[in-house]
Amino acid sequence: MWKKTLTIDKKYDKELRALLRELGKNKSLVFTVEEDRSRKVVSVASTGADINAANDYLSDRVARLLTTYFKHAFISDRLNKKEFDEAEACLMAVMIYYDCEGDYAEIFDKLRDYEVISVDGVYNFAIKDIKEDWQELCDVSGSLFDGSYCDDDLYDVACYVVEEKADRTRLMIADAQNPVVTDVAKGVFVTVDDFYGDKRLNLINCAVGCGAKEITFDAGFKDKKLFSALSRFAKIKII
Repeated sequence: MWKKTLTIDKKYDKELRALLRELGKNKSLVFTVEEDRSRKVVSVASTGADINAANDYLSDRVARLLTTYFKHAFISDRLNKKEFDEAEACLMAVMIYYDCEGDYAEIFDKLRDYEVISVDGVYNFAIKDIKEDWQELCDVSGSLFDGSYCDDDLYDVACYVVEEKADRTRLMIADAQNPVVTDVAKGVFVTVDDFYGDKRLNLINCAVGCGAKEITFDAGFKDKKLFSALSRFAKIKII
């Protein structure tokens, strides 16, 4: 049976919860969570025969966590931003999700060979070159978040990047209380990253990250601020 261990500092509770949700989606994996004074330890095992698939899935989920949640935290910290409005969340999503394939691939390759993955250890010590690139991104974009520009300026920058995306798609968003996002073009559910603890900002982040060109909501959605933000780069339909 294939087994691997993850460890992470307790302060990354939000990040760990996101990772465990993703691990729970894979029915061939089982895991347990233990803790000591400062860290949580996740023991992951596969009930299937394909150990390479299990290792790749785990490496994929951790690599994605580092290039989304940890990257968002890195940029927020460097920008000295704790609160975001709709336009800022839209621009942040562009910074998180676009041109990230190289970062993801480098981290994924590292993780596949680790017997024990210290998630915050990888973040703090193993991806310093990637974080230097993230810092350059902050240096270039920082002035957009310091109040020197209006919301329209932020939307213009973000929308230009979104509209250049080659594989733009269509989303369906149902259930206003607990939103479920489906990529209609691909026929798959979409994970909504919870960076903000705010439903509206999380959905903006998700739609920008997907490069949505059309978004259909069920009639339960009444959030005009959400519709206004998303209409900057996508056609909005309500059914």
